[in-house]
Amino acid sequence: RVRYASENVRKTPIGWRAALLVTACFTLAWCFYATVWWALKSIFPVLGDTNIWLLCAAYAIAWVLGYVSMVTPGGLGVREAGFIALAHELTALPTLAFLALFIRLWQISIDLLLFLPVKSVNAAESHKRIIPIVCAL
Repeated sequence: RVRYASENVRKTPIGWRAALLVTACFTLAWCFYATVWWALKSIFPVLGDTNIWLLCAAYAIAWVLGYVSMVTPGGLGVREAGFIALAHELTALPTLAFLALFIRLWQISIDLLLFLPVKSVNAAESHKRIIPIVCAL
C-alpha cells in the first residue's frame, strides 16, 4: 500500500494551490477535532473528571495504529481497539466504546466533507484526470 502510494505520488503532478488547499483543509479538520474533543467533556457528563487531552492523545496514537494496519481498510476495528486499550485507565470501558464509535463516525463525515472541495480543485487544475487527494482514514 505504501509503495503503491509513493509511486503514484511521484507520477501525479499537483500545483501549489491544490497543495495549499489540502494543507489548509487538514489543518482546519484537526482544529475542529481538537474543539470537538474539548466539547465532548461538556456534552457527556460522564467525562467530567477525565483528562480529555489524554483521551485525545490516546486516540491519536490509536489512529496511527489503525493507519499502519495492513489487515483492515482504514484501520477499521484496529483504531477502536487501540483506543480502548490505551485509554482503559482513564474512564469506564462502555464510555470508551461509545467514544470510539462516535469519533469514527464523525471523522468519516468530516473526511467526506473535505474530499468534495479538494476534488473540485483537482478537476479545475487538471483536465487529464481527477486525482483524489484526501482519503477517508
